[in-house]
Amino acid sequence: MKSSQDQFLLYIDVSTTTTPSYKQICPLNFDYDSGETLDTWNDLCSEFTNSIKTALDPTWSMSFKFASDDPAGVFILSKEYSTGTSASCKFRFVNLLKGTVGKQIDFTGTLSNITYSAVTEEVLQIDFDVKIYDNTTFAETDYSLSI
Repeated sequence: MKSSQDQFLLYIDVSTTTTPSYKQICPLNFDYDSGETLDTWNDLCSEFTNSIKTALDPTWSMSFKFASDDPAGVFILSKEYSTGTSASCKFRFVNLLKGTVGKQIDFTGTLSNITYSAVTEEVLQIDFDVKIYDNTTFAETDYSLSI
C-alpha cells in the first residue's frame, strides 16, 4: 500500500532562463490550506447566518530533505531573501488521490517562510510555503505525464 505522501508529485522549475527546467521533489510532508474568504451576513427573517465563499488564498506547506548540492534545494534556498518576482517560480502539483488518473495544477507561485536545518553533514531539511503569485490563476486538470 502506498503512503499518502507518495500520492503527491511536486515539480519546481529551477531554470534561471525562459527555458523551463522542472525538477521533481519528494516531500516528507505536504499540507494544504485553501485560505477561504467568506462573506457572511445575518438573515433578519431567521436565526441563521448566511455565508458565501468569495475568494481563495491557497497555501501549500511542505518539507523536504535535500543533498546540500541538489539543484532544487539550492534553488529554493536562493529565494530565501527574495521579494516580488524574484521570489517566484513555476510549479506543478499533482494529486493522484483525485479522479481516475490524478489531477494537476500548473501555476506561478511565491516561495515564502523558507526555513532549513542541517540534518546530517550532507543533508538539509528545507521547509517552505507556496502561495499563488500576483494575479496568477490556475485550473485543476487531469494529470498529464509531460512537463
